[in-house]
Amino acid sequence: KTVTETLAPLATSHPGCVAFYRDQENFDLINKNSPLKGYKVYRNTKERGDKAPWKYSVQGVYAEQGALMMPAQQKVNKTAELLKEGLTGKLRISFRAIDADELALLYAACSVDWKFGGGKPLGLGHCRVTNIKMTDEEGKSCTPLEISENGGNLTLAPKDFKRVAHLEKRIALYKASQVPVEKLRYPRAVTKNKNKSSRAGLAWFARHTSPRKNGQGLETIWTTGNLQNKVNGTQIKAQALPLLNGDDQDRDLLFGYDMVELDTTTSNRNQRMVGKMEKFQAPIHTSPNEKAGSNTSQNRESRKSARAERSNEPMENFSPITKNNIGTMIAEELKNEKLTVARALNFLEKMKELGFTRNQSNKWSNKFDLLEKIISKEA
Repeated sequence: KTVTETLAPLATSHPGCVAFYRDQENFDLINKNSPLKGYKVYRNTKERGDKAPWKYSVQGVYAEQGALMMPAQQKVNKTAELLKEGLTGKLRISFRAIDADELALLYAACSVDWKFGGGKPLGLGHCRVTNIKMTDEEGKSCTPLEISENGGNLTLAPKDFKRVAHLEKRIALYKASQVPVEKLRYPRAVTKNKNKSSRAGLAWFARHTSPRKNGQGLETIWTTGNLQNKVNGTQIKAQALPLLNGDDQDRDLLFGYDMVELDTTTSNRNQRMVGKMEKFQAPIHTSPNEKAGSNTSQNRESRKSARAERSNEPMENFSPITKNNIGTMIAEELKNEKLTVARALNFLEKMKELGFTRNQSNKWSNKFDLLEKIISKEA
């Protein structure tokens, strides 16, 4: 009942991005002290087949010239077993000692779409409760929610709806957010210079959501020439994450996806001016000799390069990993700058094989975070 799929790496969220996590409509005032939005919503997609957003070919890892690297060319990807669409299953929730308001809230949670498992930002895990039966401690059963004839969301009974009426707008907004959209993509842009074309989410965030140097507000894109005429002004506004709108599914759409800046100059005030932006196409916007230059000085970049050279060291050259020594080995290899991406992946696999989990202690949670950070940085 599953299909094997290669997924691109999913980075952990970064709460330092004030534009996405802070609640301030005025982009000139938003800063790290603005109140938190306090919720996160994962969208769903209409796309299937070769254009599905979870396909590696759609959102993969990109090389120095901005072209897609196939999974065999790099190590940062994940092979997953995905359940086929349309399958059904059963879930039992046991509880005790909850009052009528709490029970109504539980019913309300069963009346909206759910997202299960990994890959939620890619549109995976979308499911819905279509039938429900309640059994009390005496074995008496009832059907507390009205079932939809067309397989839609369950409907709360009037007495339960009254108990959660103060959440009516939030529930309706969440339901609207789960309606599949045409195109579900991570923000991505292209930064181009004479050495290479960087095509990634980091480039998009640096261009469209970058905080000003004084810490308050977001930077804009200063324009000149043809681009200035197109935008009807001198600047392109920054983008905070737009608010959801139940009546307009495209209201929270972001712009600038895969755009590359061209004809850039510097103004008299030392501002970077952009004269042209186009949809990036690797055959047109890159040259064959593009490549990041190596750094020979003894600094962070040279140490990173040295680690990369050691990444091909065969795993059999390392000591065997056991439940008793894995923690010490991670600490030692990190200290001696031997912890490569390949080795970090090896440690993660072994930790899972040996039964270690992120939740068993802060110590192991930190080790999981450390290894995943090393992998995501190299990506």
